[in-house]
Amino acid sequence: MSEPTVPDPAWWQADPDRWELLAFDGRYDAEGLPYDAGWKDREEVLDLLLADPGPCSADFARFLLRQEILGHGHAWGYSDRIGMAALLVAEQRRIEDVWLLWDAKSRSFDTFCGLPDAFLVVNGVERTLEYIRGSDDSGRDWCLEFLDGMASVTDEAVAEKLVRIREYYGELRELRSDEPA
Repeated sequence: MSEPTVPDPAWWQADPDRWELLAFDGRYDAEGLPYDAGWKDREEVLDLLLADPGPCSADFARFLLRQEILGHGHAWGYSDRIGMAALLVAEQRRIEDVWLLWDAKSRSFDTFCGLPDAFLVVNGVERTLEYIRGSDDSGRDWCLEFLDGMASVTDEAVAEKLVRIREYYGELRELRSDEPA
């Protein structure tokens, strides 16, 4: 596996002022196509965070997901970076993060199809639905309509899905490290 070109996750998490180094940087290439100039370092940090079984700062995970949401709003398509960041947020199991995760999922057609539904209900389907029903968030009705179809999903199935997703990103990291430079 190649050596990281960015500092380890502990360095990033120790000082929120450093996070700006990983911020979304929307630009356009010579042909007018949109891209995020900050994607490479952010992807490497996400890889390192997922490779480390230790806890990730909830605030740092949310920051990374917000950057990916911005990037996916700037350009079309789906990158596994948004999935990795969403997984880190989902694993925190903070009920209020359902809105950030919903923003990520509903950012575009590509993210809607690409991000697993399980991220939205990591706190249990019923508990999540109850929380959303009590909210006045602008995405409330659409989110409720979407989640209504998940009423039969069990907490065990969601937990198993998160494990499989984490394994998938681990395998993806190994595949990328085997690619020639």
